[in-house]
Amino acid sequence: MPPVKRHRLLPRNLVLLEHVCPGQPVHVDWMIAKDHGGHGPLATYRIKTRLDAMTSGGSQTLEPLADHRPRYLRCDGPLGGGRGDVRRLASGRAWSGRDEDTLIVQWKTGPAAGRLQRIRIQKKPLSDMQVHCEGWDGLWR
Repeated sequence: MPPVKRHRLLPRNLVLLEHVCPGQPVHVDWMIAKDHGGHGPLATYRIKTRLDAMTSGGSQTLEPLADHRPRYLRCDGPLGGGRGDVRRLASGRAWSGRDEDTLIVQWKTGPAAGRLQRIRIQKKPLSDMQVHCEGWDGLWR
């Protein structure tokens, strides 16, 4: 069995932002730091509904977007340049183990503050990416 890389055991910051942009439907941007320090780029996905409101066993489509700057972890308000406005919905930290596609999220703010959520990202060739909620507070499916 290969050793677990230490960086995977360190938490990475994440945020959910409601994005209102002219000419587009309102959506949620999920951004998660690629490094535990939160100084590098953020992997960014567009989702229809917020992760912290998903029920156990629920799934939704992820639309990958270009990486964003780490300042978006603290962003709230107008973006400028005709890009609309964002409202911070929730923030937290995520840990991954050997399986980079499975995350344990500890929500710090928002309606799920203080709770743990296990999510799994499913990447299928020639198909949409999906995020699945495998459970809450240690009750994984």
